[in-house]
Amino acid sequence: MDLPTKRRFEAVSGRREEALTAITEAVEYYRALAQAHPDAFLSNLAMSLKNQAGRLADLGRREDALIARREAELITL
Repeated sequence: MDLPTKRRFEAVSGRREEALTAITEAVEYYRALAQAHPDAFLSNLAMSLKNQAGRLADLGRREDALIARREAELITL
């Protein structure tokens, strides 16, 4: 199962902690790729950060969610 499919499955199956772990891995992965190749991967990083913000909010971690969302917004400016 690829990482995006795994994240969606875990999120909808009520496995929120596992979904957050998976999306955090994706953020780290895309952050490294975007650092090396920004034109190719910054949009993926922004999308992953938005997903991470959603998972954090689902777990009641509103401040962390806001930080991830703001980072995503800065990338898309």
